[in-house]
Amino acid sequence: MGLLLVRSMSRVFLIVVLSCSLAAAGEPKVRAPVSAYDVHRICELIAKSSGAVVKTIEPFLSEDYVAGVTPQEVMRVSETGKIKYVLWYPRRDRVYARTTCKRCTAPGYVYQLQKARGEWQLLRRDRLVD
Repeated sequence: MGLLLVRSMSRVFLIVVLSCSLAAAGEPKVRAPVSAYDVHRICELIAKSSGAVVKTIEPFLSEDYVAGVTPQEVMRVSETGKIKYVLWYPRRDRVYARTTCKRCTAPGYVYQLQKARGEWQLLRRDRLVD
């Protein structure tokens, strides 16, 4: 009886581990300041439009102040060679999503998306090059 319990527990443990690893494998790496719900909506929108799988969601940076986000210091070099450090803010309503092709070895696309009136919209799609 004790051996049967151990075997059944090991099966349950194996199923839980496999399902967690499969779920984690499907999630994109997110660096943009967006919610889990927004990540889901972005992935869903891109999958419906192209069938592609989102690998990363990156922030769209702007010089305009955005409350509640951590700015990134960026080096700007002028035409005269003068270096100036400026703060850029990741926007919550605009992101880049990088995809890979499901059925091929092509490098995929970069999508620019914007959230307007609570819904994400595709603004632009550019093919990645090797």
